[in-house]
Amino acid sequence: MLELGAIGMRTETELILKSRWVLPEKLAAAGFEFRYPTLEDAIRESFDRSQVAEAESVA
Repeated sequence: MLELGAIGMRTETELILKSRWVLPEKLAAAGFEFRYPTLEDAIRESFDRSQVAEAESVA
């Protein structure tokens, strides 16, 4: 199951199991601009890409 989740999240299975505490406010204060500023934006992009990849592989 972890392998499927890792594929969907585009990460390694090891990273799914480990906890990471990230503070986006510190990055934003340093001038970093997130490509997808909200979780919803990131999830939508992730699933949109996988649907496009599936359609291209079928064609």
